[in-house]
Amino acid sequence: MEFSYGANFNDKFYLGAGLGIVSLNYISHKEFSESFTDQVIDNYTLTEDLQVKGTGLNLTVGGIVRPIDGFQLGAAITTPTRYNITDVYSASLYSKWNNWDYYGDGSQILTNQNASTDVVTSDYNLTTPWKFCIRCFVHLRKKRVDLCRR
Repeated sequence: MEFSYGANFNDKFYLGAGLGIVSLNYISHKEFSESFTDQVIDNYTLTEDLQVKGTGLNLTVGGIVRPIDGFQLGAAITTPTRYNITDVYSASLYSKWNNWDYYGDGSQILTNQNASTDVVTSDYNLTTPWKFCIRCFVHLRKKRVDLCRR
């Protein structure tokens, strides 16, 4: 989302500014499974969940000058976007064993086993670099030449 404002001064000079409100949302769910035949373990499944959410702000300011018809020169600058981001991660592992005697003495027989991580939440900031743009536009005999450096 962006809130912008622009101004026109006698069709020769244009000025604009915009406040950018940026959001991100990434969700990942992964499952890894493997099955075995004639082994002490029958199968296992590893499940991972990750959610990344964040918001950021930036400001863009620019102008265009048109001193003569057919020629325009413009420039813009965008401040770094500063994001506040939160990651939430969890994982679990399920395994099915074929009544395996873990110690070999009958004290620990493995059948179905489950294990999970704690839900890990990480909060951090990310700042993107500055952005600069200079544009020159020339209109020659119904052909446009647009030179841009970003």
